[in-house]
Amino acid sequence: ANHQNSDGSWSLDDFESVHDCNCSDEGDLNSKTAGTSLALLPFLGAGQTHLIGIYKNEVAKGLRWLLDSQEEDGDLRGSTGQYPGMYAHGQAAIVLCEAFLMTGDEQLRIPAQKAIDYIVLAQYPDGGWRYYPKRSRRWMQGDLSVTGWQLMALQSALAANLSVPEETLELAGQFLDRVQHDDGAKYAYLPNDGPSAPMTAEGLLSRIYLGRKRSHPSLVEGVNW
Repeated sequence: ANHQNSDGSWSLDDFESVHDCNCSDEGDLNSKTAGTSLALLPFLGAGQTHLIGIYKNEVAKGLRWLLDSQEEDGDLRGSTGQYPGMYAHGQAAIVLCEAFLMTGDEQLRIPAQKAIDYIVLAQYPDGGWRYYPKRSRRWMQGDLSVTGWQLMALQSALAANLSVPEETLELAGQFLDRVQHDDGAKYAYLPNDGPSAPMTAEGLLSRIYLGRKRSHPSLVEGVNW
């Protein structure tokens, strides 16, 4: 709350600790959409909304910033020329869906649904998502890192009784089939890559979102690995 910008947003790149960490400048991670979303999610997780809680004013300002930055087609990427765009959109979509689920505030229904509709249209033919939406044609192959955030948003939308096409979820499952190893116990960033622990965690979580039970042998084996 102490680091919220006056316009209601949060930044990733305006902190002294960042400039003092000797981190690489590669990637230019200055997405206010991502910063705002990743700041709002812990507030929501702690039960703080724009209607209730000691931080309701901060949450309200943050949500207003997101809503004001949303394009008519639901796009919440912010700076669309940067590769973090779809990451940021997925994170912002989660915020809107969770805030709507927690409060039932009808002012959030349409923006949340538009954010989900944008995810649906951004999906690639292989069932995954990448840095840019499908129609940009910059990438035509999904990766699991971006895909996981979109699936989390779709799960939040389902919990809030918003509309998510079954076909979108089925295609996402087909993408997971392409990046899995050992019958779905391990997962890779891209098809034909080797599995890694971070991508396995994301892949297993994605399978749970798509309905796989925790007793499934592949989930048990993957968690143990």
